[in-house]
Amino acid sequence: MHGMHIYVTKFTCGGFALGFTWHHSLADGIGAAQFLNAVGELARGLPRPTVDPSKPFLVAPSKPTPRGKLPLSPIDKIQRLRFVLISSIHVFAYGDSGSVDVEIVNTIKQATSEALVLYYPLAGRLVDVGDGDLCIECNGEGVGFIEASADCSLEDVNFLEHPSVIPLEELVVDHRGWRVTDPPIIMQVTKFTCGGFALGFTWHHSLADGAGAAQFLNAVGELARGLPRPTVDPVWARDSLLDLRPNISSLPSSTPNLLELECSELNVPLDYINQTKENFFRQTGQSCTAFDIALATIWQCRTRAIGLEPTEPVRVYFAVNVREMLQAQPGYYGNSIFIQTVSSTSQEIAEAPIVEIIKIIRYAKGTVSTELAKWKKGLLKDNPMEYVDFSYNTLGITYWKNLGFEHVDYGSGKPLWVTVHNEYKFVSFCILGLPHTRKNGVYINGRIVKKEHLEAFCEEMKLLKQFQRKEGFHHQ
Repeated sequence: MHGMHIYVTKFTCGGFALGFTWHHSLADGIGAAQFLNAVGELARGLPRPTVDPSKPFLVAPSKPTPRGKLPLSPIDKIQRLRFVLISSIHVFAYGDSGSVDVEIVNTIKQATSEALVLYYPLAGRLVDVGDGDLCIECNGEGVGFIEASADCSLEDVNFLEHPSVIPLEELVVDHRGWRVTDPPIIMQVTKFTCGGFALGFTWHHSLADGAGAAQFLNAVGELARGLPRPTVDPVWARDSLLDLRPNISSLPSSTPNLLELECSELNVPLDYINQTKENFFRQTGQSCTAFDIALATIWQCRTRAIGLEPTEPVRVYFAVNVREMLQAQPGYYGNSIFIQTVSSTSQEIAEAPIVEIIKIIRYAKGTVSTELAKWKKGLLKDNPMEYVDFSYNTLGITYWKNLGFEHVDYGSGKPLWVTVHNEYKFVSFCILGLPHTRKNGVYINGRIVKKEHLEAFCEEMKLLKQFQRKEGFHHQ
């Protein structure tokens, strides 16, 4: 495991000393102990915890639903979403009361079936209607579902925190061979011996963004808890956005590189965030958000770590929730995002005070409404929504805090935390603000740098815990 080193020294008496060095950005003390215990168990011939999944099957709506084709919106159909499936993992303990719901899998399965009556397009299939145009065929076939059981408790595997003893790919469906005729949603519920469970939720991005996916899961949770109807009525209404006239010409996307980006789980400390907010206000008289700070910090730490030439361009792009700007109806669960890109040079980002980078990001955020209005009318020369940059100079970021995943409750309480299983190793991308009850600050998951740059990146991030109370936060 990169970022960890083990030194074993043998003595003539037969004893030995094990020296264990690990980078704190990769694991805390509990996580490091978990890793060493796993090594010890394997050395003693003990099998590692295993997950036993059922064969996939379909869960259909519990009642008859409308049939026919429904259009997708212009945002749903952008190329950068068409081939993207997202797999999130939601970890739940067995509840504060200590009660174990032995029927939790059946409860979620039945609640999903009931929710699909209202969210019936999600039980359909994506269809190519020609010229690359997509729609949803409402046929009531249902979503994919897998029942699984693990032969350990959540505590045995440190609640699946990084580095996970159980590979995360065992908790979600492998969607790398996904075809357009397959279910656009596949769920896997894995039960643990303690009564806790993990929900692996995989969905096609053309049907819903993160907020829309969270809305659906909250509906399932409410029905699982016995509510007669979800508190939010779902709205399809993709045709309400059909008047968008984005320029169909787009910047040419770069060719995917054969990169092997490393999975990282990090945390931007709360103390650092609060102190940076104070510094930013003192210098500018304005406020900034935890997202602004985390984005600026990761961009700078990554830029320093990968060591590009000073004049090389570096870019970061991020998704902005524009539901209000689009005047989407309450309950709308389609894609309501706009992609904003910020560019600078490697030297400028590596050497600038963090406050200056935050200014750049806030300026870009402030222009979203204007850029969105131009895009809607087809007035932009190039289409920022379609451009996909696979170069190593570019980092993609999205923000999941307050999307609603943190409120999902199937009867045993809200999730301990939510993580993402990212199989796209060739794109530098991360998700910020994942719900996590065991950490403060901004929790980060993603594939950010290549293996040879991971240690340098982690060292830069480690300096956040040693921040100085002075202007600029130069981490020199």
